[in-house]
Amino acid sequence: DAGNPIPKQRIVFLGDNPNDVRAGVENGVHFIGFAVNETQEKLLRDAGAERVLSDHKDTLPTIDLLL
Repeated sequence: DAGNPIPKQRIVFLGDNPNDVRAGVENGVHFIGFAVNETQEKLLRDAGAERVLSDHKDTLPTIDLLL
């Protein structure tokens, strides 16, 4: 995008609600959902999240895999 020096494939967006998922998908960036229970995980997956974590110790390794 104009004025954005970071390519979309190098951006990882983290979020914990369906609006975050939609923002990531609409902007064409990687998205990692964060859910603390099964209900929240289902909401994120139903909104289109392919990756949902429940512990932030997994966040950096997942980012490394994506980038």
